[in-house]
Amino acid sequence: MSAADLQQCSDYWHWLLVNEHERDYISAHAPDIMQQKTIVTTRGSAAISVETADGIRSTFAVQPATTVADPTGCGDAFAAGLASALVHDAAQPLTRLDQAIAQGMQCAKICLSHQGGQPTPLTGASMDTSQHFKTPDWLAAQPRELLGHWPTPLEQLPRLSAELGGPQIWVKRDDCSGLATGGNKTRKLEYLLADAINMGADTIVTYGAVQSNHARQTAAACAKLGLECHLLLSRRVPRDDDNYLKNGNMLFNYLFGAQVHCFDLDEFDDGQAALLKMLEQRGKTVYQIPAGGSSAIGALGYSRCISELVWQAPFKTTQIIHASASAGTQAGLVFANAAEHYNIDILGINVFHPDPETLELRIERLLNAMAGRFSPPAPTTPQIQINHAYFGEAYGQPTQAAKDAIKMFAAWEGLLLDPVYSSKAAAALIDQITLGNFDQHEHVVFIHTGGAASLSAYRDEF
Repeated sequence: MSAADLQQCSDYWHWLLVNEHERDYISAHAPDIMQQKTIVTTRGSAAISVETADGIRSTFAVQPATTVADPTGCGDAFAAGLASALVHDAAQPLTRLDQAIAQGMQCAKICLSHQGGQPTPLTGASMDTSQHFKTPDWLAAQPRELLGHWPTPLEQLPRLSAELGGPQIWVKRDDCSGLATGGNKTRKLEYLLADAINMGADTIVTYGAVQSNHARQTAAACAKLGLECHLLLSRRVPRDDDNYLKNGNMLFNYLFGAQVHCFDLDEFDDGQAALLKMLEQRGKTVYQIPAGGSSAIGALGYSRCISELVWQAPFKTTQIIHASASAGTQAGLVFANAAEHYNIDILGINVFHPDPETLELRIERLLNAMAGRFSPPAPTTPQIQINHAYFGEAYGQPTQAAKDAIKMFAAWEGLLLDPVYSSKAAAALIDQITLGNFDQHEHVVFIHTGGAASLSAYRDEF
């Protein structure tokens, strides 16, 4: 790895070593590194510095042309093995990283074997790293079409945590899911489109608002899989500026080749009926995906997410907070949380329903449908927690607290939130920590559901 390419890896490794809550996790992967408490940093553009606890520092020359990718998808263990090789090679300048790479891979393989997984070799431009944790058997049995990059990162937000003075804040980066600027719908679409393909569908019809993140990801997934895509979008948000109607997700929908049909709410049912009749007359085999991908099948994506998170987190996860709208994300989280006895508090922030009871009823219906369709271990009674205090005037209308959260996350952590979903959940996170309502938790995980692609559509808000 060149010094430039190693920067991210080395910074991550340095951070892992200085955070005491991760040391048990790392020591299982690279005990020799833990014994020496090694810190690896880059030095300029052509060297790597390694310093051990006894104060001995070694500098290694790095051949700039040498690069390395992690073929295992197990970044922390791979970095541990790589750093271990650097320490052991202190007697001579390091001009090639072949041995370090090999040790990194070996260390990652050991980690994966402990987790019940196997390393996946690189195949072309992508690889499936989601199999690096043991999926619950009932979930592994469900058909799935790989669309995203898994696992999505789990990052700590140290500056924001220090500023707010509460628990350590972590963000599950589902905005980095890899499909069309990312987002939480990619997880749902993996199961929904597998079902569509199994049913012989050649055409997908789905629904959302004009700036729907779900519609954008569905359009991209259909382009990837060669399926005809129709997006029926409702003008439910009272905005008629060009940025909102033509920019952001709308621009991407057209780039992906989707056929976009926009209707006022009072015209929507007639428009839907006309489109479905036309597709039937054309001999199309249509698979309809509900708004947000929120069905019993789609919700499986977030049952997988919580299992991935529990495996991935170098701490015991006790609190999750996320935006909740079409119910599928929260239902999937709650279902697997109960089925697998993870005992995590899951707080959904209502961003769509004027009456929060509507959201709760939708989640309950999805949970009942999942319980009737899938076969997990006998779950405990699912606990549905919804907070409506951050909804504001209406769906799609940013609150001042949401806009403040966007600016705070951007300025303090370099993270972009969207103005409709994740920003309102982030406003709730900030306020709940400020109120002391999360003080009983050492860590809190914020699920970033994506959507920053719509920021340009809301340019006038900033």
